[in-house]
Amino acid sequence: MEGDLVTGRPVVWDRLSGALVPVPSAQVLLGRYLIPDGDRSYYLDGRTMQTGDYFSGRRDAWTLWQDGDDARWFGDFRPNALPSTLTLDSVSTRARKLSGLLADDTPLSRWLAEPYLVADMDKRLKASPLEEQVGRELGHLAAVCRAPHARLHTEHVLVPVSKARTITWRTVTHLAAHSETWAARRLRGVEPAQLLTPVTLPDYDLYENQVVAALLDGLWRHVLDRISELNSIHDLIAHGQDFLDEARGRPSWRDRERLFEDISELVSDRHLAGRLEEQRDQLEGLRTALAPLLASTLRKGVRLPYSGPPRLRPTNLFMNDVNYRHCRGLWDAWVRLRQSDGGYADDAAVVDWCRDFTRYAALIVLRALAQLGTDLNSRDSVPSWPQLRFGYRSADADITWNDDDTFTVSLSNVPVLRIVPLPHALTASQDAYLAEEVLADMVIEMTHRIAVLYPADHRERMALPVGVRLRLHSSWPTTDEDASTPAMVPVSPSDINSVGRTARLIRTALDEHILLDYPMRVACPSKIAISLASGSKWVEAEHNELLVVSPPSDGELTALLDTMSHFRVDASRAHQRGDNFGSIQKLIADLEHAAVKVRALTLCPVCHRSATHPGRAFQKWENRTYRCHCSSCGTTWGTRRCVFCGEAHTVLATSGAEKHVGGDGDLIDRCFSQDVLTLPCWARARSYICSSCGRCPETGMAECVRCESVGEQPL
Repeated sequence: MEGDLVTGRPVVWDRLSGALVPVPSAQVLLGRYLIPDGDRSYYLDGRTMQTGDYFSGRRDAWTLWQDGDDARWFGDFRPNALPSTLTLDSVSTRARKLSGLLADDTPLSRWLAEPYLVADMDKRLKASPLEEQVGRELGHLAAVCRAPHARLHTEHVLVPVSKARTITWRTVTHLAAHSETWAARRLRGVEPAQLLTPVTLPDYDLYENQVVAALLDGLWRHVLDRISELNSIHDLIAHGQDFLDEARGRPSWRDRERLFEDISELVSDRHLAGRLEEQRDQLEGLRTALAPLLASTLRKGVRLPYSGPPRLRPTNLFMNDVNYRHCRGLWDAWVRLRQSDGGYADDAAVVDWCRDFTRYAALIVLRALAQLGTDLNSRDSVPSWPQLRFGYRSADADITWNDDDTFTVSLSNVPVLRIVPLPHALTASQDAYLAEEVLADMVIEMTHRIAVLYPADHRERMALPVGVRLRLHSSWPTTDEDASTPAMVPVSPSDINSVGRTARLIRTALDEHILLDYPMRVACPSKIAISLASGSKWVEAEHNELLVVSPPSDGELTALLDTMSHFRVDASRAHQRGDNFGSIQKLIADLEHAAVKVRALTLCPVCHRSATHPGRAFQKWENRTYRCHCSSCGTTWGTRRCVFCGEAHTVLATSGAEKHVGGDGDLIDRCFSQDVLTLPCWARARSYICSSCGRCPETGMAECVRCESVGEQPL
């Protein structure tokens, strides 16, 4: 398919909706679209695009056309598409390692052992050679900024006669042509009030000063980026202690061991926080020293900073003036740092970032599955990408790495979740209006749950209003009539909760499919169903179905199956009928299968232990809901029905967590991590917000920040 028949625009593959769509005419999110397969080549900003290439580029604006077509299609990428340098570098470092694992057919255990947090921590807590050189030579930079060299040039300006010191022929010509400058007209001529006189002014817009201005701007951005980087690491270290406390409380020793490994680097070095504060103080000192130079004579006198090649021309000032010579040395150090970091200055690097983020998302998803306690089959074997099978709550599940760099999680061959890694930094601008625009652009129709993983830092979200923050950090889609906004899950190497919230996303999708499949329905003739239900407490009759409403004991199941033998009918030629052995055997098999599925509901989702007495662990409630309790770890789970919309939703509460009220996504990360399904009310811990209509039993009864911010909206 080469183009849309209605609009005539070329088509691209939308990774979010999983369909071909006309190329957007407005702003595009980085990494949302791919180039589809076709007979005609695509060209983006002069680059020949291959099938499966990301629709991405470094420049703000883009131009797309097809081979043999004179039409051009224009648009631009949304601003602040790339995340912080810390995220870019760490994700790329991790992704390069993962690329090697993919190429070498590495066992799954090696994937799960790969760290996902900030890379090169020691290097980031040390001053770079550039920062050390700036500290030594800042005086020379300040001297140039405050007293720069200049060329003198002459300008003619209007001044009062009393201030005029020199006149030229231009003065006479201007006076004759502009009567508004006259004070009076005399018999012998005019008496001037103002005169156009030559004035000598300094011109600071020299090549050398343009270079220094570009250097000053670059150093300022570098210092701000480094301070932001250290702030992110500071938050990571602070959350590490909380994470350590959480790890101690995990019921599974395997979970505790894995979490201890994740945070070992953060809590093992006692001097880490001190080194961080020392380096941050040094950078704060540089920022304080550089700030006045942004308003210096040189910076205000240069119209456009230098933007040419990094190698400078040898000039007299750079060679012979001591201050300018040191500024050139700072320029060379800054260029070396930029070149060593690589950067994302060209289109190819941005495309690499899109691929790198998908690999990083694969690592986060795999670690999330392991953190949920899934049975990742044969961890010592090589992952069978593009599909990896695992067990979850006695059911068969799998995750597929699709051709469009998305992931599909299926349960019993039924897709329940599609994860879309989106490399666009949606919150980098910290602008609520832009965030609302992005969310509005992502409204799509869903056949099953869709989630977006995107790079974001904790501090970026905290700058946004509560209502926007809730929609940008949620494990549940936001539903609005016939369309929905996908679940939005921020991840980052500087965010220790990235794996936990991704695990919570996967849990909600899988457990909703399992726990809401209640009661188990078995097709059964009405007469037989009524007869069987009358003598058993664990089954009920409804129309032509038999409902399994609680897990039976072995004796109860055997007794019911024996009773069913009485409904067998032998073939009779006289009555012109056949036997019903086949249908009875199918009914028995279906009933046994339903009993096994109800018993599986009592498997604890936290400690993964089966109930010794399923009948005692399971409590049947009214309105087709139930509650299960684990005697080993104290976790409770089950379903409740919304008092407003009548839909059922799933709940999960670990021991001690039932006292915590709800909050924004970051609070849920800290208090619950992955061990929660429907979120608790912000005002009362034991009430839950309906995942369908967004209301809870406390709606309108208590003051609630969430209700005031977002109203009665779905999660």
